Amino acid sequence: MRVFCLHDCDAAGTIIWQSLQEATRARPERSIKIINLGLDVDEAIGLAADGVITEIEDIEPDGDLPVADYAEEHADWFQHHRVELNAFTTLDFIRWLDTKMAEHGGEKVIPPGDVLSESYEEKLRSNLTEKITEQILAEADLDGQVEAALQAHAKKRPATVKRLHGKVKRSLVEDPQQPWDAIIAAMAVADATEGGQS
Repeated sequence: MRVFCLHDCDAAGTIIWQSLQEATRARPERSIKIINLGLDVDEAIGLAADGVITEIEDIEPDGDLPVADYAEEHADWFQHHRVELNAFTTLDFIRWLDTKMAEHGGEKVIPPGDVLSESYEEKLRSNLTEKITEQILAEADLDGQVEAALQAHAKKRPATVKRLHGKVKRSLVEDPQQPWDAIIAAMAVADATEGGQS
């Protein structure tokens, strides 16, 4: 197993990689190799010079910032500067990361057959459900049925308007805080589902 570590180019970032790989007070050194992809100082300075990252930030820490053993040669730089990974644009970050992974033989992972099959069947089911639903609705003339039902309600419009007004008025007396359109919505649900006269 190979594990890759990305971190900001700052003192804390160097500590992150060192803490992941080497022994700490809580545990021994990892038995697997954790590869430090950076971002490290020399590379950050080069990327900034090429305009790939937007800036090298100046910082003024309250005290000396600890750095990892491997980064001691840049300890002074870390006391005054940092570059965060979000200094990349998204596209430049992806390009940079692809280059890094290529250096380590990084390739796209192809899942095992059962995972591929499960993913395929899930997507096939979703697409078939959508297609067959459209087919059933078309055969049943869904739009035509809805229009016919609306026409039946339209014939009762004068009585419906009176009923709506009465229901909204009574409901607002009971609870003045509720919005009137919520009352209308509830009545529409009742009429559509039960043909009720709420």
